[in-house]
Amino acid sequence: MQPSELTHDRALQIQKDLKDAFMRPEFRVKLRDALDGSEGDAVSQAHARQELCRQVECEVLSRYGYASTADGLKDYTHELGQVMHDFPDVSAMDKELTLLVNPALAVENDC
Repeated sequence: MQPSELTHDRALQIQKDLKDAFMRPEFRVKLRDALDGSEGDAVSQAHARQELCRQVECEVLSRYGYASTADGLKDYTHELGQVMHDFPDVSAMDKELTLLVNPALAVENDC
């Protein structure tokens, strides 16, 4: 199944589904464990976070017709960038998602 064009509403729905998935307690525990297991090494944390998020993102994106692969994620990311350029609310939600999966950024932004 090919994804349909990424519209404003579709982008927000995908982002809502991603937020719901990132807020699940089991994801939060896995994320905390992955970050704690990296012992403060920023590169290891980034790799662990990326791998964990990629699993969730591929699962969600596959429901919208994107391939459940790195290429599918790349296609979505490219299309999302175009939508974010035109719609500040989509861009704001993207930032919110980034903070959800990278708690250190939230702390840095509070300082």
